[in-house]
Amino acid sequence: MGNKEIRTEKCISVDSGKSATKFGVYDPMTGNISQGKFRTKIGRGYFEDDALEKNTVIMEFGGKVYKIGNGAISEAEMETSKKSDIHKLCTLKAIASYMEDGKTEDVHVAIGMPVKEWENVQKRIEYKNFILPDEEVHVKIKNTADGQIQEKSFRIVSKHAYPETMGALFVREKPSFGRQGVIDLGHLNNNCAVWNGNDLDPNYTLTDILGGNNLVTGLAQELTAAFTMCDEKTVARVLMQSKENRYLHPNKPNKELEQRSKEIIDEYLLNHVKEIKKKVDVKHWPLDFMDLTFIGKTTALISDEIRQVFGPSVFIPDDPEYANALGFLRILCGKVYGIDIFAGEKSQ
Repeated sequence: MGNKEIRTEKCISVDSGKSATKFGVYDPMTGNISQGKFRTKIGRGYFEDDALEKNTVIMEFGGKVYKIGNGAISEAEMETSKKSDIHKLCTLKAIASYMEDGKTEDVHVAIGMPVKEWENVQKRIEYKNFILPDEEVHVKIKNTADGQIQEKSFRIVSKHAYPETMGALFVREKPSFGRQGVIDLGHLNNNCAVWNGNDLDPNYTLTDILGGNNLVTGLAQELTAAFTMCDEKTVARVLMQSKENRYLHPNKPNKELEQRSKEIIDEYLLNHVKEIKKKVDVKHWPLDFMDLTFIGKTTALISDEIRQVFGPSVFIPDDPEYANALGFLRILCGKVYGIDIFAGEKSQ
C-alpha cells in the first residue's frame, strides 16, 4: 500500500474590504497566529508577467488567470453588498497564500459581511456559499515576477459568516460581554451595531457610506474649492500625517495656505465625525449607558476627533484595521477547537 496522505488544517479569517483584504491565520500545529493584507483589486493576469508589482500575485482559478493586489486595475465597486467576484477572488487568494505547495489542506474559514445584510438569514447563507465554494479549490499562484508557479489545493471543511463589528468584541485581551456599541469605519461603509453580550440588537444597527472614501472625496472637493486642484491621493497622504502636520504642503512654502488648509481639514474631519454621531442619535443609541468601540482603517485617521465628539472613554484598538479579521479568528478557533488563541502571545 502507498503512503496515506496526511491532511493538515488551519483556521483563517478574511475581512475583504473595499480598499484592502485583511486576514488572520491560526496554525494548530505550531500555535502561531499570522496576519496580513493586500489591496482589494483584480484584473487580467499572465503567468509570463516578469514585472509583477509589489504585493501583487498572479492566480489561476476556474480556468481564468487573474492579477490580484496592488498592481491590478479594478477595485471593488462602491456599493454596500460584497457578493461579487472581486471579494470572492481576494478571499480565495488570502486562503491560498497560507496553503502549502503541492498539498491538499483542510481549512476552517470565517468571513465578514455588512451588518444589515448579515441580519437577513437568506442573504447571509447566499453570501457565505457564494464566497466559499463547497467543492475542493485548486489554484495556481505566482507570488513574484521571477517566482515559481505553485499549485495550492484546499477544502473548506467549515464556513462561517460574521457581521462586521462583531470582531471588535474579541480584540481586547479580556472580552467584555456587557452592552457595547461598535462603529466600524471602513473604506466605504460605517457599520454601526449595538451588542448585548454576543447578541446583536437589530433595533440599533445601521450601515451607511460615511467611511474613508466619502471622507477623502469630500475633503478633496473642499480644498480644491478653497485653493487649487487637490486630488484624493494628495488628501490621503495628508491624512496619514500626525495631527500637527495635517495640512497641505505646496512645492513653494506658503504659510497662509498651510494654516488655512489645516483649519479646513480639522473642521471637516470634526464635522464628519459629528455626522456619524447624528446617525446613531437618530437610532437612539444610549451612549451614556454602554461601552463604545471604534474600529476600521478610517478610525486610525480620525481618532482625536472621535474622542472629541464621543468622549475620551471610547475604546480604539492599537490596530483598528485588523479588529474584525483577528476578532473573527478568535471566535472561529473558539468554535472549532474550544480554545482562546489570544491567551498566549501572537506571532506576526
